[in-house]
Amino acid sequence: MIIANGTFKRTSPAKFADRVELPAGWTVLRHDHLPEKLQRRATHGKWVAIESGQNRIFRILRYSVNLPKRDIVLDWAGWIDLQGRNAKIYNSIPLKIRSPKILEYPIIPFRHVDPGYRMSAWLGLLSVVLGSLSLILSLTD
Repeated sequence: MIIANGTFKRTSPAKFADRVELPAGWTVLRHDHLPEKLQRRATHGKWVAIESGQNRIFRILRYSVNLPKRDIVLDWAGWIDLQGRNAKIYNSIPLKIRSPKILEYPIIPFRHVDPGYRMSAWLGLLSVVLGSLSLILSLTD
């Protein structure tokens, strides 16, 4: 489901956090991008894919009534990732915000903004691989 599409300007989470603290990995949109309350409730607190051209990041979504319609509250790392980590960073860029596809969900933990989450994902994958290897070796005897 496409949640929002258009040109957005970044608002810093620190500026937005004067009122409410925003955890790492979350993003905020104005509530009227989705016209129906049930759609907003279904997507609040869920993962979304944010795309700009070929660049894509994943964040958890929440809504605000105080945010201008063409603003998005997004961390700096996500903003520069969406622009390809180029030397010139623009104040506003075209974004498409949508629900992740089924095959994107397994890669989300490996691309989280918080290094602790990424490390946990890699350790979890290593555990699954070593556990599978152990199972295969025990069956071959």
